[in-house]
Amino acid sequence: MPNYPRIIAYITASFTIGVIVYIFTGLFIPFAQTPGWAGTAVTVAYGAVYLSVTWSVARRYIRKTLQTFWLPYLMAPIILAPALFFIELKEEFALVQEQVIFTSTLFIGSLLGAYFGIQYGHRMREEHIRKAQEKQRDGK
Repeated sequence: MPNYPRIIAYITASFTIGVIVYIFTGLFIPFAQTPGWAGTAVTVAYGAVYLSVTWSVARRYIRKTLQTFWLPYLMAPIILAPALFFIELKEEFALVQEQVIFTSTLFIGSLLGAYFGIQYGHRMREEHIRKAQEKQRDGK
């Protein structure tokens, strides 16, 4: 049976983290529109930030659960939701094409973060279980 309080806590934390990331990085969004390598570098950096944040949340969740391995894929859009909402509300981008590229980069970064976080969380949990079994065998 899924642990619903933990699921709700992680979904709420994901939204809060998404708001915090937007607050601290929202000032740099206009730099993503600069032509040339600078705009591309800012866009890729934003993708890397969301990859890192989603990876951290997914890794932590998977390490502590035995079920609901799909939840990090749900947390990825929830982490993105505040940024996408405020980008649309403030009309940060002059061209729709730039906005689509930027949001696609964020979405791909978040999904990759969830995927790699799940993989790393599984490895961490298996290592923790192995160490606990060894400790139990040695303790008897």
